Amino acid sequence: MKTRYCIPYGKLVAEIDIYPFWQKCAIAEFELESEGQQFSTPDYIKVIKDVTFDVDFKNFRLAQRIPDNIE
Repeated sequence: MKTRYCIPYGKLVAEIDIYPFWQKCAIAEFELESEGQQFSTPDYIKVIKDVTFDVDFKNFRLAQRIPDNIE
């Protein structure tokens, strides 16, 4: 079970998901208006890895197990 926080950021909303199996990491998702829309990550978010196209971080995979490459 994850905990989700929705944080307004300009015209966007950052959806921050925190999972009980990670002590130091969370997943941030920004719903963009278009695929090519440019944006900058808020200063309060430290990006460790962009997992946009990493299937290990899709919701169905996260529900199955802890990804191997994040502590």
